[in-house]
Amino acid sequence: MKPLHSLQFLTSTFSPLSICIACLLSAAVAGLAVWLACRNSAKKSASQRDNDKKKLEFLTYLIHELRTPVTMIMTPLQKLMSKSYDEDTGKELQSIHKNTVNIVSLLDKSMNVDRIVDNGSDLTFREINLVKYLYNLQNLFTYQTKLANIELSFHCDKDRIPVWIDRSAFDEVLMTLVSNSIKYTPGGGKVDIETASDDKYATIVIKNNGKHVPEHILNNLFELFAMSESGTVVGTNMDFYLCKEVVSLHKGTIKVANRTDSEGVSLTIKLLLGNSHLPKDRLTSRKEVLEETWRSINPDIFATQPGERKESPSHNKHSVIGIDQSADVCAYLHALLDPIFNVTTFTSPTEGLKSILADPPDLVIAEVMMTGIDGISLVKQLKGNPNTAHVPVLLLTALPGEQVRVQGLLTGADAIIPKPFNEEELLLNCNNLIKSRSRLASHIKDMQIAKDVIQPIELQSNDDALLQKVLSVINERISDPELNVEMLADTIGISRGHLHRKIKEITDSSPGEYIRTIRLNQAAQLLRGEKKNISQIAYSVGYSNPSVFSTAFKQFFGMSAKDYQKRYSGSEEPESDETKPQP
Repeated sequence: MKPLHSLQFLTSTFSPLSICIACLLSAAVAGLAVWLACRNSAKKSASQRDNDKKKLEFLTYLIHELRTPVTMIMTPLQKLMSKSYDEDTGKELQSIHKNTVNIVSLLDKSMNVDRIVDNGSDLTFREINLVKYLYNLQNLFTYQTKLANIELSFHCDKDRIPVWIDRSAFDEVLMTLVSNSIKYTPGGGKVDIETASDDKYATIVIKNNGKHVPEHILNNLFELFAMSESGTVVGTNMDFYLCKEVVSLHKGTIKVANRTDSEGVSLTIKLLLGNSHLPKDRLTSRKEVLEETWRSINPDIFATQPGERKESPSHNKHSVIGIDQSADVCAYLHALLDPIFNVTTFTSPTEGLKSILADPPDLVIAEVMMTGIDGISLVKQLKGNPNTAHVPVLLLTALPGEQVRVQGLLTGADAIIPKPFNEEELLLNCNNLIKSRSRLASHIKDMQIAKDVIQPIELQSNDDALLQKVLSVINERISDPELNVEMLADTIGISRGHLHRKIKEITDSSPGEYIRTIRLNQAAQLLRGEKKNISQIAYSVGYSNPSVFSTAFKQFFGMSAKDYQKRYSGSEEPESDETKPQP
């Protein structure tokens, strides 16, 4: 009965609200369509233009406000879906969730409309190399096409085709077109991306070998509303409509047609070369954008005049380690970050992890999809190690959907940015993560200073008294290999079960783990002191077998005892006698 009760509650409360939101959204989209149609009128009075602007502001506000009730649907719905129900109830919940997700998607797309109205006043154009741009775009779909058993290829006879585009807007266009080409390609099929240029135009062609599409669908593909063969409205083409508008604002054209050489569909974009056709006040360069961002992050490395840069000492820069198995991505990250950070990149995740453990940087940037050690596993290892748990980790991913982002955040990643990413966004995220950790470290330091200055009043709780007894016994018998949980409980005078519960409650560790932590930290302190033999240190903290000590130490600190001694004592380890029997 309980599943039925939950479903009745959901359908009676959420479903009508979902329908209401869908109706309001349809009205909003229809209103935007009317407004966009009106704005194409050649002759308009000032009052008409002002009236159109007010309509757009209202509709944009309405779409924005709809996100709040949709969020209030999604959150409890996801909670309900995590429970077990009978088959029919589960299917109905899935249906409600699917349609709510569709509403969210439509809201997101509708919010993008304000980027293309008013002649795209927020677009800024800069020159890119179209060949390299499309090659990198193709690589973003490697995982998706591999799962779908689809071959994705890129062809161009030139090394460079310069075109002027708004990078962010055009990313959305090509991601939409390539994603849909893959979506409607059967397993074992092909999707080809081609580009070429002549004296006047650059051309991008995206084609697949799926099925032919009815002509009435192709004829209306880039219109806001999808039409049936009889001419009735059957839905929206929001994605493709936005693609057409963005291309139009670049003074380009976009066409779709069934292929004549085989089954499938071909999408063609033509862009004018040069920038004489674009508004002069919206032209910029990647160098100008990056220098402005670099200057906002670290003003000391730039002079007051744009383009004038002064060298900053290496010790004044924060350190960043980038890990990606693509050498091109590593080179790109190095070029992007090097002006303001000390950057080291690795194409081997294993080598990158070794470098991080040996000398923790201020920030780690890593790709999620890597062989050997993937980005998620890397985060787990770094956050689980006390020497690197404080290092912020930023993950880059081309994987679709929110599952990988949630998984990354659950394992401790500090930020996740999808590819293709905005360069300014990446730079600012890096700076914010490093600054946040620096502020936290400064706060802890200030609190420690205050703690040292203020004379504390001795008020000891029962838990503190118990922990003090535990520490006293461990420190007194730390060199005894027989020291274990039973001995500790007997000496203190409580049961083993009670000791386990209290230590777990106070330290979030079991008594055995707590003893091991004290032993290893004591060993680390000895290694940082005067030059001592590692085997003797192992015996002095209660390890009868130096090999067992070495394994435990490396697991805990992320490096061998020998490397730890070299790094923190500033001296070579004396000749080892680990093979010598215990005295």
